[in-house]
Amino acid sequence: MERNHHHTFSFILIILLIITGSYYVYTLQKNSGNDQPLSSLVPQNSSIARVQIPLLIDSGNANYGGTVIGCDKVVMTDRDVSVTTGPLTAVYTALFSDKTPWPPIDSPGNFISTRDDLKFDHVDIVQGVANVYLTGSVGPLGGVCDDPRLKAQIEQAALQFPTVLSVQSYLNGVKTDLVFSEK
Repeated sequence: MERNHHHTFSFILIILLIITGSYYVYTLQKNSGNDQPLSSLVPQNSSIARVQIPLLIDSGNANYGGTVIGCDKVVMTDRDVSVTTGPLTAVYTALFSDKTPWPPIDSPGNFISTRDDLKFDHVDIVQGVANVYLTGSVGPLGGVCDDPRLKAQIEQAALQFPTVLSVQSYLNGVKTDLVFSEK
């Protein structure tokens, strides 16, 4: 009788291991190519993670390093976010809610904060391409310096992650190059 219990227990344990392993493989396959959880970016038992958002400052400002795009330098700036979202979603959520003043004076500013009608909807990553979905409107931009600002912030937010090779933006479901000036 005791031997039957031992076999039954072993059988149940094997079934549980198979189910757990299958779920783990399913979860990995389901999440591959999507925005991954922030758990790898935070210490255990923490509900806050640190990400970087791209802010802009005049390209001639020697106090900040960064990539020069158009008239500006892109300065990656730390922000704390909740660990409940994927890192790229968290970056865009932080970027679109950041009210750092624009135009910048002595420190980098957030050009996106001037686009009141523009909202971040969601992002997904497919085969190295971050597809960024925005809603609302941008309105005309001011020309030579404004043209690259929105695009620079949207693209640099995603390109900081090694799994992102390129960025494609969509506005209200339509593919866009994020250049909206009246030419």
